[in-house]
Amino acid sequence: MTVEHVYPAGPSSVPPDLTRSTQTYRLHAWLAMAGLAYTWLQQARWQEAIEPLDVALKKTPSSMGERIAMDTLRVRRMLSYDGKAPAAGLERHSAALKYYATLESGAGLEPGTDTAYYHLGHGDPNLAAKEVARSSEPVQRILRLAAASDGADPELIAAALALPITEGIDADTVLASLALAMREQADAEAYITAFRDTQNPDAQRVLDFISIVRQGGSAAEAEQLLNGVDVTVRAQAYSAALVLRGKHAPKEWRIAANRLLFIPERPYFVPANPEITAGRDSEPGVVRTPPRLAY
Repeated sequence: MTVEHVYPAGPSSVPPDLTRSTQTYRLHAWLAMAGLAYTWLQQARWQEAIEPLDVALKKTPSSMGERIAMDTLRVRRMLSYDGKAPAAGLERHSAALKYYATLESGAGLEPGTDTAYYHLGHGDPNLAAKEVARSSEPVQRILRLAAASDGADPELIAAALALPITEGIDADTVLASLALAMREQADAEAYITAFRDTQNPDAQRVLDFISIVRQGGSAAEAEQLLNGVDVTVRAQAYSAALVLRGKHAPKEWRIAANRLLFIPERPYFVPANPEITAGRDSEPGVVRTPPRLAY
C-alpha cells in the first residue's frame, strides 16, 4: 500500500476501495484503536481508554488478545465503584485471567503455589509464606510479595530480604522488593540494578518517583513523573509507594494498586474505602473512582 493510497492527492484520485473493509484496512483500524487506548492508559485516563480497548479487542489478532483483555479488566476495575468488575467476555481471550479468577475464588486449588497466592490475595501473607515453605519447589517470588504486604511478620520480612537477588525477582516483584529494602534500611542497590536491567525506558522516572515518596515529598509532584508510563509499571510504582509509606500514602494509590494489578502481580494491601472527594483535576493523573458503576 502506497502513501498515495492512504492519502490521495485530491478527490479525483481517491481509490474506489479506500474504505472497503480489506484485511489491511481492518489491521490499520485495529492498530489505531489499540494505540489510542494505550495513549489514554499511559495518562491514567480510564474512562477514555475503555471504549477503544473494547473495539480493539474485538478485532485483535490472537497474539495480542491476552494483553488487551487483561488491560481491559484492569480498566473495568478502575471504573467500578468497589473494584469488583466482571470479566465478562474477556476470559476467552486470556488464559491468565482464567487462572487469576481461580486464585480469587480458591475453587479447586492444589496445595502449594496456587494456595499460597490465594492466601496472599485474601490478606494473610504469613500463611502464604508458610504454604510456600511447605512446597517441594518453593516459588520465592511469593515470599517477596508476602514480605512487602500489609501485615507481614518481621520474620517473613527478614527471610525475604535474606534471599539472593537472583531468586524471586521479576517485573512484578522488583519495585516492591526495592521499597521493602529501603523501608527496612537494607542495602537497596541490587534491587535498583535489577530494575534498571529490565531496560524499561521509564526506569529513571519511576526511580525518581520512589525517591520523592521515600523523602515524603509532594504526591502531586511524584504523580507527574508517571504520566506516560506503562499502566502496569505505574501500578507497580504505586505498590512501591504503599510499601514505603503505608497508610500515609495517598488513598488513590492504594485503590489503583489493588485494582490495576492482579493477585500474583502485587503484595497484599488492605483495601481503601472507594469514596474519593477530591476534585477531578486537583492532581493530574491521580485515579478517581466515580460513585456510579461502569460495569
